[in-house]
Amino acid sequence: MQEFFQVINIALICYMALIALRIMSTWFRGTAADGAVNTITHYLRQVTDPYLQLFHRFGFLRAGGMDFTPMAGIFVLVVAAEMTRQLANQQQVTMAYFLGVSVFAAWRMASIVVLVFLVACVARFVTLRFLGRTDTPIARMVNALAQAPVSAVSRYIPLRESGSEANYLLLTIVILFGVWIGGRVVTEFLVRYLFSIGQVLG
Repeated sequence: MQEFFQVINIALICYMALIALRIMSTWFRGTAADGAVNTITHYLRQVTDPYLQLFHRFGFLRAGGMDFTPMAGIFVLVVAAEMTRQLANQQQVTMAYFLGVSVFAAWRMASIVVLVFLVACVARFVTLRFLGRTDTPIARMVNALAQAPVSAVSRYIPLRESGSEANYLLLTIVILFGVWIGGRVVTEFLVRYLFSIGQVLG
């Protein structure tokens, strides 16, 4: 039984790697066509898209022009891989351990999103303050990423004095940084607590 769970664990890790390659293949869409690259991309789509389509049913994963369905798919695989690893090593999984792994994996996914938004907002703020408005492909991508959190902040936290974009960007940066720090502290506390319960029950 231990060998069975080890094989499943390796298979899940390999499948996560294929999904990561599938995501990266979308970054190079529109580049010069190459037969080998197109063949590999086609194979990756055939292998990973049926699984990722399961998460496309959830509309909230595609909000603000962003598609988080691949991250949701990877989240499920991370939890499943950790469960199989635990079963291979300990032959048992407690509910507390499962919750701890789920909380940890969820925060890792969420922290990536928060950091991407944070970097985009900082880049947008620096551009506005020192370079003015630019219309390059990179600037448009940064603007699109920064727009989602800034819109959310401006909707729920109106500024009294000045509602300029730079002020909202600065407020959004502070909030995102606070979320990142606070989420990390809370997650570490919860995971340690749940793992300690799991060890006691185990």
